[in-house]
Amino acid sequence: MSLIAPPTSTPRRVTREDILQAGRNGSPWEFVPLGLAALRVMSGDVEIRYFLGAAYAKLGLRTAAIEQLNRLPPETGTDPNVASLRAATESLPLDRVSIEELARTATMNLETLRQRDTDPLDLASFVDSWRTQSEAMDWFRARSGDLVCRAAGVVETWIRFEPQRDMAAALPLEHESNQMATVYAPPYFIEGVDPPWVFLRLCASTPRRPDGYVRLIVLAQQDSVQFIRGLSHHDLREHLADPRVRIFVGEHAGGRAREFVIARARAGLRSAGPAIALPTNQSRVDPALDATMAAAIDAVRVQSERVTSRVVSMYPERDRQAWSERYRVALAPGSTDPLRVLIATTRFSTFMRHSAGDLAEAFRLLGCRVLLQMEPDDHSLQDPLADLIAVADANPDLVVVPNYLRSNLGTYPESVPFLTWVQDAMPHLFGAGVGARLHELDFVAGNLGEEMFQTFGYPRSQSLAIPMAASSRKFYPEPLAPATTDRYACEIAYVSHHAQTPEALHAVRRQEGASIPRAPALLDALFPLILEAANQPIARG
Repeated sequence: MSLIAPPTSTPRRVTREDILQAGRNGSPWEFVPLGLAALRVMSGDVEIRYFLGAAYAKLGLRTAAIEQLNRLPPETGTDPNVASLRAATESLPLDRVSIEELARTATMNLETLRQRDTDPLDLASFVDSWRTQSEAMDWFRARSGDLVCRAAGVVETWIRFEPQRDMAAALPLEHESNQMATVYAPPYFIEGVDPPWVFLRLCASTPRRPDGYVRLIVLAQQDSVQFIRGLSHHDLREHLADPRVRIFVGEHAGGRAREFVIARARAGLRSAGPAIALPTNQSRVDPALDATMAAAIDAVRVQSERVTSRVVSMYPERDRQAWSERYRVALAPGSTDPLRVLIATTRFSTFMRHSAGDLAEAFRLLGCRVLLQMEPDDHSLQDPLADLIAVADANPDLVVVPNYLRSNLGTYPESVPFLTWVQDAMPHLFGAGVGARLHELDFVAGNLGEEMFQTFGYPRSQSLAIPMAASSRKFYPEPLAPATTDRYACEIAYVSHHAQTPEALHAVRRQEGASIPRAPALLDALFPLILEAANQPIARG
């Protein structure tokens, strides 16, 4: 297909009236460079200079506004518009930011980095260079919070003059445009913290979930001096100390970030994610973040092939009779080769991780060796590769997974016994023919309703219905002594692992359903009705 370029048009000449119109109605951020350029040609134009001073005043830049008003001809002082603007400008708070103030902010942030529990960072050797560069400029804080600067003593030319905070607020973020990405989102990567507004927005818009998960943020910057400049803008201590923020700064920042990401990928932790590079970066990390993302994806592929091959070799074809013999020998008194049990769970649960821990303890009391597989921290998510790695490391004789069948996961080899510990009525356990598809080494135990056998075809010979187990080490197993019976006497005792108030739960569910038409309004309408029903005495029905 051939493409025909549209005819080029001659740019329209900007007239003085266009400039004045922009001063009256346009964005002050956009008018300032336009007004300065016009005054270089028409330095005596009173109206343009007036609108330039007004634009500075709108931005809260008191010093620059007064400078422009002072350059108006003396006779304009009696003009009511000029007088009103001058009075408004002089009432503005001081906008000049001293090098001492910048240094105090930078020092607080740098000390936080130095004292980090994870990968502490000492940039003290770059502070003098930062201070020398910063002292060569005059700094001012706009009403928006943005820092703008110009060469010391130079009035007409700005080195940095952009609404960076507004630009950061308008930046499309993957987790805000994709509802599914808000659930368990992959890491964010950001290159550059000068200015820090994108970093701050990412931290603020990815709070900790009720189940404990919080999104990993990887921050990288090649230029250490520019990184300190970003630290001088704002108090970032809360976020710089957060373990979910990983920071790589300096000449080898790109390489260290790549090593970190690849190591996570090879461990089966979700590693690739959206990358944002600030346009203000004076130099770029090498390798680039997008190249690191591609390398992480490739690392997962290579590691998956390697670990899969290892697992296949570990588990040659073995039928139920062979496994029965293995269990008999392992469980015999005095056995020197106990059963190896792998229990897979998640830390992002108010109940499952604890019940899985109790089950692991029960297996250990039976003499088994147990590996409890779980995410290593609150900002990591496991990919299917993590399941394979756990199998390769544990060489289990039994895999136990709460609420998931082997066929739901697709990662565990069919030649190892697999127990689904049913604790909840999960939808994927109740599909047509689900039970009939169980392999001969697949077993289910726990909270099994009759419909699982009658409707969904689970084989009774591979099932064991048992009540929910509780650890006798964690919970008191004996009857209450008569002296304490009256203290705990009640008609109904209800113990829940739910930790939110009804109001907090309503707010969370409302936010989660914000993108679904009418969902927030429906939840708002239901909430008082639910509260009324819940607060009624049982006797009223």
